[in-house]
Amino acid sequence: MKQRMNILISSIVYTLAKVFFIFPIKKNQILFQSFDFGKDYTCNPKYICEYLKKTYPGEYEMVWVFQDPQAHDVPGMKKVKYYSPAWFKACATSKVIVLNSTPAAYMPKRKGQKVIETWHAGGAYKRIGLSDNDDAFETWRYNHIRKYIDVFLSSSRAFTQSNIIEGFRYKGEIMKCGMPRNSILLDAEKRDMIRQIVRRKLDIHGIVILYAPTFRGHTNQAKKRENAFPYAQVIEWFKERYEKHITLLVRNHYLDQNTYDYDADIVDVSEYPDMQELLCAADVMINDYSSSMWDFALMEKPCLLYVPDLAFYEKQDRGFFTPIQEWPGILCHDQDELKQAIENLEPEHCAQIARRHIRQMGSYENENATKIVCDRIRQWTK
Repeated sequence: MKQRMNILISSIVYTLAKVFFIFPIKKNQILFQSFDFGKDYTCNPKYICEYLKKTYPGEYEMVWVFQDPQAHDVPGMKKVKYYSPAWFKACATSKVIVLNSTPAAYMPKRKGQKVIETWHAGGAYKRIGLSDNDDAFETWRYNHIRKYIDVFLSSSRAFTQSNIIEGFRYKGEIMKCGMPRNSILLDAEKRDMIRQIVRRKLDIHGIVILYAPTFRGHTNQAKKRENAFPYAQVIEWFKERYEKHITLLVRNHYLDQNTYDYDADIVDVSEYPDMQELLCAADVMINDYSSSMWDFALMEKPCLLYVPDLAFYEKQDRGFFTPIQEWPGILCHDQDELKQAIENLEPEHCAQIARRHIRQMGSYENENATKIVCDRIRQWTK
């Protein structure tokens, strides 16, 4: 009954949204939305937008979708609130729509409009889409989504097969160019410059450890993470390993349902808008099932996978596209293994793991990804 009701409501909204078709499509208008509901000015849409703004100043009317437009300062761009009449109108009148998460199934698309799905993850790790949940509503939803997207960006051969084909069941054009947000990670000079900027901004120094776990459950039903992370012990273990000052950055997923009370030695960067900048600033990452490990592997830095709930997550939560033993990090099932991994951490060994993984996944990442995508947008808007 609930699934039928979801389909009915979405179908009604889809029909009503067509009232905005009375407004003409604006050839130079581009709509950007980052994550569900317009969380922030970030990820692939941000890097595409910044390139267009810098390379073709004044040529495009940029519209950004936010949950809270007043909370974001984006000079030279129009802001609209998610699910407001202004948002529906912008969706109906923009020549190009740039997204990085699953499109709304109730949003109609007009002839002549183009939609780019950049997604927000690389590699092929936790299951998504219909590979994870293929009930009646999800099947209906993805049938619409497939028709809505014109171009889907891919970061690797494995991502194409697992996420795009198996997860979305998508059969349209796939642009094998990598993610625009990762161009900076492949440019050593830019990466080092951003590293210094972020460290000054956050007032951090020494060896920087970034702990970036993903959420549990599903997007609309996120659960609490029951396994406590040994924050204080990790800092001490790294101090013993490096004999230097240790800064622990904690980046919780925006869907995380936990609450935290950190010690003074820990910097909460969960609200920091740009994850790629944090990756540049970090020396070591501690992850679990978050696809940010793909981005980090591009820099060949050490990554530890702390997964005390592995059996549950793999069998009863999301499950995996690729066996976790093939991921670009050192597997740690409990605190003892995590301590041992830190004590024996060898950067060159970790770099070898990262290079092998990137090669096995069949990476498409390259420094020109942003330009490639923007060249396509230029073709559409001439």
